[in-house]
Amino acid sequence: MPVFKARVLSSEGVIRTHDIEASTIDLARHYADRRGQVITIKKKFNIDLSVGMRPSERHSFLLRLSAMLKSNMGLSAALQKIADSFSGRIKAAAAGMLTRLDAGMELDEAVTLDYKNFPPATAALIKAGVKGGDTQRALRSAVEFEQLLSKVANGAYKHFFTAFLALAISFAIVYYTIYDFAPIILDSPMVSKNPAIDVTLAKVFSHVLLWVLGAKMIFMAGAILLGTVVRRIIPNLADRFILKIPHYKDLVLSRNTYVTLYKLGLMLGNRLTLADTLRFAEFETPRGALKTDLKRARRFLDEGRPWANALESLHPTDRAALASATDSDDLANTLDALAEYYRDLYISKINSIGPAVEFMSALYLVAATVSLVLLTVIPSMQMTQTIVDS
Repeated sequence: MPVFKARVLSSEGVIRTHDIEASTIDLARHYADRRGQVITIKKKFNIDLSVGMRPSERHSFLLRLSAMLKSNMGLSAALQKIADSFSGRIKAAAAGMLTRLDAGMELDEAVTLDYKNFPPATAALIKAGVKGGDTQRALRSAVEFEQLLSKVANGAYKHFFTAFLALAISFAIVYYTIYDFAPIILDSPMVSKNPAIDVTLAKVFSHVLLWVLGAKMIFMAGAILLGTVVRRIIPNLADRFILKIPHYKDLVLSRNTYVTLYKLGLMLGNRLTLADTLRFAEFETPRGALKTDLKRARRFLDEGRPWANALESLHPTDRAALASATDSDDLANTLDALAEYYRDLYISKINSIGPAVEFMSALYLVAATVSLVLLTVIPSMQMTQTIVDS
């Protein structure tokens, strides 16, 4: 994040210098205006090679901050206590947060800017809590969310990496069997002229397997690209395709849906109006189908139409549950329940799809080995038997 150096004339008539983190100079000037009259502001040459907190360090940071805030300790005092009590990354994170607060930022703004220490989903949950008036709950929920994901994320990555590697090895085995290994044996005179050696079915099996493996690898690579690169470039169109792919849509979209519904429920539960809640959620939601749904929901609300019907990326039963809520409290509870459902759905899909894909790839590896045996080992054994019999 760029750092700007601002010289500010305070209300006491003292000129002070502040280092302000902001994405643009206009935003930096906005933060500096909160400190007094801005005299000069310019971008500093700044190269930050430090790394952010590890998940375990972030959990400790958030839980201790939540506990101190719950005991009615002031935010700045709590952060100063953390900075004084810890070393390393936690100390640096607390000190950086204090610097941003001194520059006039609110906690949610400071967390959002600290992208090294707080991933986007975690920052979004904290920001929702600050806006909704329940910062302590949001800090704890962010930790719980990360802990739930950390239990399955490493295993999921291992499953998918192993599966793709097995597919690639299977494809290589079948390809080199058909075009390199098998011809050495099958084109030899003792095999090609031996009517007892017939590998026609083995060749058909191997060629079909090669095409299937190629298609599987292309599909897997395409699915990964669709959910990552393509979704960043053309998010609405990518989400439209993803929503039509069973199971994969839950794997790609459920996490973002959970975060968004959680934010909606938290803000409504803290007496924000539905219009303000939808506007904030739309602004904070990444580009894609759900952001478009929230924009449409705001329009439906302004027109007096059932706003829940605009959330087309949700299941019809989810929309019906939202539409049947009788008041703000009921709606907040419904959103909380749906958020937990999508959180659990995301985790369950990771736990189920990963091992299933890995098992499927293992079967293809066995099939590739069978292809190698049928086209090389068995013809060699038959040729040897023919020599012995003669």
